[in-house]
Amino acid sequence: MSRTTRVLRFFFSSPSGFGAERAVAKKIFSRLNAVIDPLEAMRCELVDFRSAVFPAHGADAQSVINAQLSGGYEVYLGLMGAKLGTRTSRAASGTVEEYEVALAWKQREPLSLEIMWYFRRPGEALASTRDYAEVRAFRDRVSTDGCLYSEFGDAKEFGAQLWVHLPLLVKAWRDQSGSSAQRSSDEVSSEEESRRRFEETLNREADNCRQAFDRFASLLNERSELLGDYSSALQEAATAINELARTQPGDFFALKSIVRATAAKIDRSAYSMELLDTEIGKQGELAFQSFGQFLGALVLFSKEINRDPIWQLSLSLLDAVLQIAVEASLEAEAASRELAGVINLDADPLSEPIQRAGRRVARSNARVTGEIIAVRRASILAQRTIAALLATPKV
Repeated sequence: MSRTTRVLRFFFSSPSGFGAERAVAKKIFSRLNAVIDPLEAMRCELVDFRSAVFPAHGADAQSVINAQLSGGYEVYLGLMGAKLGTRTSRAASGTVEEYEVALAWKQREPLSLEIMWYFRRPGEALASTRDYAEVRAFRDRVSTDGCLYSEFGDAKEFGAQLWVHLPLLVKAWRDQSGSSAQRSSDEVSSEEESRRRFEETLNREADNCRQAFDRFASLLNERSELLGDYSSALQEAATAINELARTQPGDFFALKSIVRATAAKIDRSAYSMELLDTEIGKQGELAFQSFGQFLGALVLFSKEINRDPIWQLSLSLLDAVLQIAVEASLEAEAASRELAGVINLDADPLSEPIQRAGRRVARSNARVTGEIIAVRRASILAQRTIAALLATPKV
C-alpha cells in the first residue's frame, strides 16, 4: 500500500508588516516537517493569499480572497500588531474579516477548524495611540469569542512560541483525525522497527536540545562576567581619579592617562560583548529550533513516553536544563539593567573617551536584552509543556 501523507494547512492572516513572522513560520514548518513526516506521514503547510490566490473579480479584493480560500485550511493563524489594517466594506480590516469568516466556519463545524491568535506587543510610543486602542478592543472581542491568544514582542519570540505550540496542535489534530496513515511494508516492517526509528529520532533531538540550551546558558554566564569586568573597570577608574584629585590636584597629564587606559579597557569589553551578543542571538534561536524538533517528535508519542520511565527521566533532565537557561537569563537581564546607571561621570572633555566606549556597550546591551527576555519566556512555556506531559495519566 502506498504511503499517504496528511497535510495540516495553516492560513497566515495578518495586516501588512509581518513579513519577518511569516518567514519564521515557514522555516519552523520546514524543520518540524523533517521530524514528523518520517514518523507520522504528516506535514504542516503555510497558506498565504499571496501564493494561494489568483487574480479574479468579485465585490472587492477581500471577497476574492475569502472565496478562494474558503475551506482551504485547517488552522486559522491570526497575527495583529499596533493596527487593525485596511478597512473593507464589511469589516474593520481585511484581517478582521478573515477572522470573522473563520469564526463562522468554526461555529458551524467545530471539529473542522482551529483558530490561533498571536498579538504583537507595541512599543511605548504606540501603546497609547488610537490605532492600538482599536486593536485592544478587537483582542478583547477575540477573547470573548472563546479564543485563547498569545502575545509576543518580535519575530524571534513569536518563533519560540510557535515551536512550543505547533507540536501540541499537530498531536491534537492527529489524535482527533484518527490513527496514523498507513505505510508500506518496506517503510515499517514491524512494530519493533517503528519503535527503533522513534527512539533514534527522540535520542538525536533530545541530545541536540540539551546541548543547545547548555550552550545558551553558558553564553549568558560569560556575558554576565563581561559586564562585571566592565563595571569593575569603571569603579577602578573612579577610585583612581578620586585618589589623584586628593593627592595630586591639577595633574591633568595623569588624569588623561587614567581616562585613556579605562576607555581602552571598556572598548575591548565592548568588542567582546558585540561578538558575544551576536552569538547569543543565534544560539537562542537554535536552542528553540532544537526544542521544537524534539517536542515535535515527543508529543506525538506522549502516551508511549508516559509508559516509559526512561523518557520520563529524559523529560525531567530537559526541564532542569531549561531551568538553568531561565536562571542564567534572569541574571544576565539584571546585569543588563544595572548597566544604564554605571556611567556617571561629569561631562568633562577628558571623560568623553569613556562615555563613547560606554555608549558602545550600551547599544549592544540594549539589542540583546530583548532576546534574553524572549528566550526566557519561551523557556518557561516549554517547562509548562513538559510538566503537562509528565502529569498525563499513565495508560
